[in-house]
Amino acid sequence: MDRETTMLDTLRASGRLGASIFAACCAERLRPLLRQVPSGAAPLVAGVALTELWRVLEGLQRPDLRRLEELSKACWALVEIEPVPGVRTEHLEALVAAARGAVESYLSGNPQKAIAAAKSCGDVLGPDQAAQDRDVADLAAAGRVVPQLATRMRKRAEVEGEAQLPARVAEVAR
Repeated sequence: MDRETTMLDTLRASGRLGASIFAACCAERLRPLLRQVPSGAAPLVAGVALTELWRVLEGLQRPDLRRLEELSKACWALVEIEPVPGVRTEHLEALVAAARGAVESYLSGNPQKAIAAAKSCGDVLGPDQAAQDRDVADLAAAGRVVPQLATRMRKRAEVEGEAQLPARVAEVAR
């Protein structure tokens, strides 16, 4: 069985929440890109979408499906992202696509949306898929998805994004 099929099987088994946590972790690793984006710029909607989704996944707020749908549509509407100094446009596009994939994974319950989010991130983070494999392994080992798992996985993805993204972005820029 290939890696993607194994991931998909695990995400299906972990349900809507597990697949959404996986996708949100993938997108979270790209969030540091938003530091370069000026206030009020359209790509910031990706950060808002991730924050809203994490709050639901971590059990901090009840799901507002209309709000999540609006954020998904706002991400989808960003066909052309204005260039931002210091950030490649395709990297911001990947972040927006991954955030949308995470929200859509939650809304639809379709783990293929989570896989799509992971692929979007792979375009920026490169061929090292260890973090994604670790996320899938954690979901498989957990057996039951609980808010504490979401919090732990989010925190790890934040740290990994901070550590890996700057070097990877600089490497791609060369």
